Amino acid sequence: MRRLEKTRRVVQVIVLLFFLGLLASAIGPRAFAVSLHLFLQLDPLVALNVLLSAQGLGFAAALGIVLFALPVIALGLLTERAFCGWLCPLGTVIDISDRLFGARRAKRIVSVTWLKYCALAVVLVGAAAGLSLAFLVDPIVLLTRSLTLAAVPASQAVVKRLADLPAVGPGFSLSAYAGAPQFA
Repeated sequence: MRRLEKTRRVVQVIVLLFFLGLLASAIGPRAFAVSLHLFLQLDPLVALNVLLSAQGLGFAAALGIVLFALPVIALGLLTERAFCGWLCPLGTVIDISDRLFGARRAKRIVSVTWLKYCALAVVLVGAAAGLSLAFLVDPIVLLTRSLTLAAVPASQAVVKRLADLPAVGPGFSLSAYAGAPQFA
């Protein structure tokens, strides 16, 4: 069992680094063809949302989007918490913060497990009605939005400050990165 836990940690770190790399490539001065849409295509909740709300999208296009998420959905049906525990970057960030800051487990007086199923039902009914609510509860969407609203502007400010420093050596300049898109 210990070996499986180590393997899970390695997979989590690789997936988180890949996610951060895609985020950096999507917002950097030279955006790459690969973007964060890759993670959204693997996300089961986003796939179900697209499939149910695909009124303007053709069925073949919606099915193409869902096909990316099918392996993740199948893995989730076979193993408990496969997506959150192995592939979701937000799950990894939560595990890291628990380890760094010490997770305090509060005693539950009342179980609120039913609440996540209510949220899922609201999102799926909304999607069937043509209203996308997945962005309110989806972990990858929440992490992407949080990083682009907080971490990206902070890192851009640091890079801008470093770019304003005198050159460290011949040909060394951060000015190309200082011109990255700013988020207001």
